[in-house]
Amino acid sequence: MLFFIRYCIVILNLVLSCFVSIIVYSQTNSRGFVLEGELIGKRDGNIYLSYFSENEKKRFDDSCKVKDGKFTFKGDIKNPAVAFISLIKGRAFDPNATNIFLEPNRMYLIIKKDSFSLARLTGSKTHKDYDSLQKRKSHFLRVYEEIISGTMDNRSKNENANKQETLNIIMDSISRIDYNFFRSNPTSYLTAYLLQSYVGRLSVDSLVFYYSRLGDNLKQHVITKNIRDKIGKLRNGSIGSIASSFASVDANGDYVLSRFFRGKYILLNFWASWCVPCRKENPELNGLYEMYKGKGLKVIGIADNDKDTLSWKKAIKEDNIESWVHLLRSANHEAKMSGAKDNSDLFEKFGVAGLPTLVLINSNGIIISRYFDEKDRIEKLSVKLKEVFDK
Repeated sequence: MLFFIRYCIVILNLVLSCFVSIIVYSQTNSRGFVLEGELIGKRDGNIYLSYFSENEKKRFDDSCKVKDGKFTFKGDIKNPAVAFISLIKGRAFDPNATNIFLEPNRMYLIIKKDSFSLARLTGSKTHKDYDSLQKRKSHFLRVYEEIISGTMDNRSKNENANKQETLNIIMDSISRIDYNFFRSNPTSYLTAYLLQSYVGRLSVDSLVFYYSRLGDNLKQHVITKNIRDKIGKLRNGSIGSIASSFASVDANGDYVLSRFFRGKYILLNFWASWCVPCRKENPELNGLYEMYKGKGLKVIGIADNDKDTLSWKKAIKEDNIESWVHLLRSANHEAKMSGAKDNSDLFEKFGVAGLPTLVLINSNGIIISRYFDEKDRIEKLSVKLKEVFDK
């Protein structure tokens, strides 16, 4: 009898041990993903998958063999993650490459050689939402591609300006679709992912509003950390903040320090030689400068032409704005690629994420106006300058 009781206890312990093991495995596996796939048009070879694992706080570059057109990837993630899948490692602009949204789940991907952009992924709600959004935007995206496929440089300035206006209207339509999604799905990973592209286009208040609704779990993700950092930089250049000091070298090779302009009203014009709306606005801005330079207005052009200074200087001459102070943004692109902080980048100092951007600083060094995505920004600037100088 004693032997039987001991035997039952041993069996019970084994059962409990197996049960606990199953639970532990299930919990561990729930944080992982399995991506099975079918590659149409290619029976063998390698396929590559890159994604950022929030669990390990690092990026993973994985690969596997394609056998009889089938492949399987496995990994460890606890949140949705954007991934890049390709036939050639690291090649982004290729018909055999596309982005997908992984989830800690079992998923199935069907892709066709030379048509990766038409990939079909099941088992990921995030990717399903992304597909749905893309379908709603498909008409606008198609028209946008048709317009930019033509070279703007070979057309007249008026034709290029008209094309840019059309592109702006299309982008507004696309943005409205995304904003509706943000409002309806505040805690979606896709909301956080897409929100990154609107930094600089949205006001700081709007950006903070969408960020605040992401939820505590998502706020721990690396992409939301990037958004937080960018919000901080935007606030550095927001209305009411003290303008950052800077030191640079102008187009003539002379040193320029921000303290040289104390007591003056400064208009910072962030632009580039290749930026069509920037070039269109330069003559209008120069007209305002001529009107108010005698009353203490200085214009400093800060160009995104670090790698093409010849085009920068040519544009200055063509637009007849040689009387301004002209600086380059002075970005250390190598440092940026490595993730290092770049204290010399004037775009970063003033939270500039898109062109053209105008920042008006008063004689006390306080930012009093900022214009980026407004279609009537020159008119608004004109009213502000009139208010300041024609008291």
